[in-house]
Amino acid sequence: MTRVLSRVGIGVDVGTQGVRVIAVDESGRILGRAQERWPLQVDESDFREQNPTDWWSAIGTCVPRVASTIPHGHPVTMTVAATSGTLVLADHLLKPVRPAIMWNDKRARVESDELNAARADGSLRGTTAFRPTFTLSKALWVMRNEPQAFSRAAHILSAGDWILSLMHGRQPVTDYTNALKTGVNLEKLQWPTELEVLGINLAHLPTIVAPGQLIGRILPAVAEAWSLPAKTQIVAGMTDASAAQVASGAVDTGEWVSTIGTGLSIKGNSPVRLEDASGAVYSHRHWSCGWVPSATSHSGADAIGIRFAGEDLGSLTRTAATLSLSSVLVLPLTTVGEFFPFYAPKARGFELGSSTCSGDLFRGYLEGIAFVERLAMEEMHTLGLSVTGPQVTMGGGAQNTVWMGIRASVLQRSIVRPVETSSAFGAAIIALAASPQEISVTAQVLVKYNFEALPRVEAATAYHDRYGEFLDELSRRGYLNDAPL
Repeated sequence: MTRVLSRVGIGVDVGTQGVRVIAVDESGRILGRAQERWPLQVDESDFREQNPTDWWSAIGTCVPRVASTIPHGHPVTMTVAATSGTLVLADHLLKPVRPAIMWNDKRARVESDELNAARADGSLRGTTAFRPTFTLSKALWVMRNEPQAFSRAAHILSAGDWILSLMHGRQPVTDYTNALKTGVNLEKLQWPTELEVLGINLAHLPTIVAPGQLIGRILPAVAEAWSLPAKTQIVAGMTDASAAQVASGAVDTGEWVSTIGTGLSIKGNSPVRLEDASGAVYSHRHWSCGWVPSATSHSGADAIGIRFAGEDLGSLTRTAATLSLSSVLVLPLTTVGEFFPFYAPKARGFELGSSTCSGDLFRGYLEGIAFVERLAMEEMHTLGLSVTGPQVTMGGGAQNTVWMGIRASVLQRSIVRPVETSSAFGAAIIALAASPQEISVTAQVLVKYNFEALPRVEAATAYHDRYGEFLDELSRRGYLNDAPL
């Protein structure tokens, strides 16, 4: 009898600061991993751009390392998770016609206002409220400001769409999560014909498919270059934050995950579609049924990376752990403008108070992000969403157990960390599932937890008061009053 070999899933995560690749077998065992990093762009402008070919080159460096760990003969499925809202304009050969406009680029304010006006008058039914950071807003910006580049574009894609297209060589597709910020009608899962009036050729938009759907076999040349089996299957992926949710195991109604990376992403599960008045909270279509309420704050770990560049974060953490509260009240926002958990397009980060040492200031940043996380969960509850069980935590911020303790006391709920906290692992789960209906089941089987932080009573009381000071400062600056969520 011929032995049937178990499948291996390869997940590729293309983030703001680098690429991660993981290979996972059907038992959840990680066979191999690799990563490549690049410097984070730091400046005062609204513009954030990267060269997409750098992503492809980094993936081509990482995948062969991981492929070498896969036992010979085992079938392989593969997918990609990438930043949400990143725009790639490519020609007929999938060559980018200009640099990618990244997820946290905010130049398209006028265009997002126009899209929201069209949505308000009923022209864009079924879409979610638009923001400058959305893929479609940026595409319109390029059309108005760089018409020559836009005229050369045959494909309007998100980062993940573009990478997958290079892998399988067929016409580009996009999944539900990436399509949201490109202007999909979420109810019908179709591109609104009204986009044509705005100057968007619907033929330039990718076909919409469910996450986890099989979309083709890897191109022979790519398989050879990456040392993968010739029959490697490619499935539709998700945004990096959505893949992180899968990796967290928070796939049932009422379960929530916070992913602290460059920003702070909050995701949960709901049987109904919900969004707030400003569009800061929006709902993805669930991969199989229901909806995924989501929101992203620009206050995240990039503030720590920038403020404490070159410093020993381990040493800072050890010092911070000896303190009860920081002397400094911090809004850890490195770019201008915030949209969730408060709407203030002109908001700027702040540090109030005098720190006694670097560790004291560092703790202020840890607390500040925790305060933003608490405000985020309170906004979700205000919208009528169920919040049950512990808060699952993912991303780079989940690695710091001192920070987890601070967050648990601020949230006044326990926080649990999965054994594997990367979006690449979530992408590997999606690849292994190889079906939209199997993603949740596969996640529930494979995701394990290895650390839980519990709120400390005295700390929770102190942080409740400190959180009140944080809200008072946001109000004093007008950040809570620009547009109610």
